[in-house]
Amino acid sequence: MSARQPLLTVLAVCYNHAPFVVECLESIRAQTFQDFELIITDDASGDGSSTLIRDWLAKHRRDARFIAHADNRGLARTLNEALRMVSGKYLARIATDDLWLPAKLERQLAVMESCPERVAVLYGDAHQIRSNGEHIAQRYLASCGISGPGPSGDIFLQLLNCNFVLGVTTMLRTGCLRRVGSYDESLVYEDWDLWLRLAEQFEFVFHDEVQAKYRRVPGSMSRTISLWRSPNQAWSDILILAKVLQFSRLTPRERARTRLRMVRRVFTLARHADPRALTALARVIGI
Repeated sequence: MSARQPLLTVLAVCYNHAPFVVECLESIRAQTFQDFELIITDDASGDGSSTLIRDWLAKHRRDARFIAHADNRGLARTLNEALRMVSGKYLARIATDDLWLPAKLERQLAVMESCPERVAVLYGDAHQIRSNGEHIAQRYLASCGISGPGPSGDIFLQLLNCNFVLGVTTMLRTGCLRRVGSYDESLVYEDWDLWLRLAEQFEFVFHDEVQAKYRRVPGSMSRTISLWRSPNQAWSDILILAKVLQFSRLTPRERARTRLRMVRRVFTLARHADPRALTALARVIGI
């Protein structure tokens, strides 16, 4: 890779992905566009993932940066550490249990280079696969209730209703990402908050080509996230919606609907006898 500043940074994020990580890295190596900065993180996996990554890097990408944690720090903190090292104009991120199709980077770079500066995120659809690689009939956007192409332009309100932007399908403009700030490390899931902050200021563009495979792994937090499922998820949703209420663009009706969603999450905490329920209720009343 040339010594100049790269057009693109690829960030691969691993945590206990030993059965899948080499296949993921090979999907990166198979990209038709190869002039990118590569950063790989491993957040103290306990299954030998780190050794597999080191062996692969020694064979194929000695120039890559590898961040290997001795202790588990969580996804958002790990991402923020890696983002401080990103030097590319654009950023493509992949979890190492997912896969890219060979033309993903080349096709999306061509689109992003033709987009105006106000476009922060290019995203697409993905095939869904099981742990063993078997395809699931329904694509990702369809599983989110979206038929046909995904929304483009100002998609803030659609994102507020449903997080349908899948990280493995995206390419981000790094300057826009740095403008809205880093991942919120107080949350148990990170993407929805970032997408909302980006969509509040910038535009998204839907790339109508499937260029990724998204693996549905049973028991994985990132694969089973549900805003009603656990107290931690409900609390994170309250924190995110509290931020949304600070956005001046909300109409009174949208503001009322957002408050109602927060109240429902308070009830989720109360049903679990979570002590944060009173704090959450105070947030709803105080905003």
